[in-house]
Amino acid sequence: MKDIKPRALAAFESDLKDTRKVSKVARLKIPRGTSAEIRFLPYQFGESGALFARYAIHWLNKTPVLCPVGTARDFGGDPNAQCPLCVAAANLNSSSNKDLSSFGYSARANPMWMSYCLVYEVSDDRGRVTETRDEDLMSPNEFWLTRASYDDLAPLYRDGFSTSDFSFMDPITGCNFKVISPKKGGTRFVQLAPGPLVERDEDVEGVLDDI
Repeated sequence: MKDIKPRALAAFESDLKDTRKVSKVARLKIPRGTSAEIRFLPYQFGESGALFARYAIHWLNKTPVLCPVGTARDFGGDPNAQCPLCVAAANLNSSSNKDLSSFGYSARANPMWMSYCLVYEVSDDRGRVTETRDEDLMSPNEFWLTRASYDDLAPLYRDGFSTSDFSFMDPITGCNFKVISPKKGGTRFVQLAPGPLVERDEDVEGVLDDI
């Protein structure tokens, strides 16, 4: 099996951190019991032009470590790579010692999918709505989905390709979503009525470039 060189992965992780520092893109967090209305943006990642960037992360003592096996090829991953952390986590997880097994389970790689979105409003746990200020309305946010959240969104994402190559992210035929984070866990995606991000086709590229 092919190995991913540690130096290449280290360079990737460093580049990702540097990019965040330069761009200062906020990360959307939706606490339990709250919700947000968002619009996914059709940003295309990597050579494949994927609309979601898939990363797999091992968490070791609250430190993220990129896993090449579960990370998409566009971002340095390889499903045939050898990941020593995957091997160690599996061995520990199979241990008869409960503490070791628990640690091994928590050290497994967790795939996550990242996209960009605009945030129009947020609602707190009492249902009070705060609309995004006009000057911040076109500022993109990172939005990270867990496997469970991505699986819930996937049917809507797949169906959206029947109308556009950008699915529900299309700036003309796409739609907003109300994203609900229930107190009991999980994430719900409520697809709202289709509507244009911009009014005319000729405005699309300019608006997206500005964002």
